[in-house]
Amino acid sequence: MSDDARAQPPSYSTRLRDGEARLEHSPSRSRRSSASTDTWMKTQGHVTLALAEQDRSLAQPVYGRTGRIHGAVLLDDRSSVGSVKLQLVGFIRSANPRGQQREIPLLNMGLDIWPAPEQQDPVCPGALTFSFRIPDGFFDHNLKGAAPLPPSYSSVKDDFELTVGYELIINVEHKRGRALGMFNRSVRICVPIIHKPATRPVRPLLQHPVFFSSVKVSPEEWKQTVVPMNTKTEGSGPAVDPVNCSLFIPALQVFAVTDKIPVHVQITGTLTSLVLLFPSPGPRPPSPSDSLRYLTLKLLRQVTVEIEGKEAYRNVVIGTGELRPVPPPAESSTPPNRHRGGQEHMDWEGQLKCESEDTVGSFSSVGCSVKDYIVFEVDPHPESPFSKTVVAMGCRIVTNPWTEEV
Repeated sequence: MSDDARAQPPSYSTRLRDGEARLEHSPSRSRRSSASTDTWMKTQGHVTLALAEQDRSLAQPVYGRTGRIHGAVLLDDRSSVGSVKLQLVGFIRSANPRGQQREIPLLNMGLDIWPAPEQQDPVCPGALTFSFRIPDGFFDHNLKGAAPLPPSYSSVKDDFELTVGYELIINVEHKRGRALGMFNRSVRICVPIIHKPATRPVRPLLQHPVFFSSVKVSPEEWKQTVVPMNTKTEGSGPAVDPVNCSLFIPALQVFAVTDKIPVHVQITGTLTSLVLLFPSPGPRPPSPSDSLRYLTLKLLRQVTVEIEGKEAYRNVVIGTGELRPVPPPAESSTPPNRHRGGQEHMDWEGQLKCESEDTVGSFSSVGCSVKDYIVFEVDPHPESPFSKTVVAMGCRIVTNPWTEEV
């Protein structure tokens, strides 16, 4: 093997050298140690694709929004090489339970690495370097204009699929008529890459909020949704005093995958209706602690695909939260009108968090969407006259937490 064929890809460093200046800076996409960031490589036959500034321990290279792809194609047998071409493709692939399928192209970039016009040597070099940026968008024919490239994503189960994929392809063609020995006339290396554009909230999340005090001082910091509970015998049977379920979340409604989202839930009704909702042993009123078994708090993701004008969706739980009882404020510890049909409330608080820090953020693109919801469920005991009730509020999950850094 010649010295040229053994050449390694050019080195890249985030550290400035003498005489260099920083023109642009994007926050790091992860907290991984720089020691694990080196050169990612894949070899097929006598061809090796080397990608710089990548974590070699990962199965796939990762690039942010308009990320620059640095790398090199290394050739063991360069004498027979006729051309080397690079291609970056992107697509959205979807399928629904009706058996319909759809594939939408996002990108199809081509780059002739060798021969290049400025190269005079008829023999291909042993190391061919390249460097280019991922585009920031694509042409959306529905919008008739530019749209941002969606992140890499995959949700496949049974007959439902949504895949947003990107691939870096290297094609090495050999000269015609040359004896190639054990090598094929062409070599193709296809590397799936992860496109992970960074997104973050515009302001910080509430830090350890105490609901009853913060909602009085800064009510604009909370968003509330109220859903009345239905009864199993709606319109028939004895009348039942109404019960309302309230869900409170931070008004920002934008949360990072690493955030612990504060949530407050409240159930309001007369003592009579609350006893019917949550059974209580003995004459005492229902306890928030005993009632926890009937409550569920979760982060629900709805994945939607649209094919030929028809939508299909799949719900996936991407996070769960634990609720704990909250005692009423001191001024309401003895509710008035308890025996005259007065309203009482039971309160719980909790935190929600994505189960995986690798969770893809919410997004919407041509023919698909990934939307997230904070969901509070009340599932009464079987003998209760009230039906299961679901309270949901939309939110947006982003990749990075808020930061003061620009």
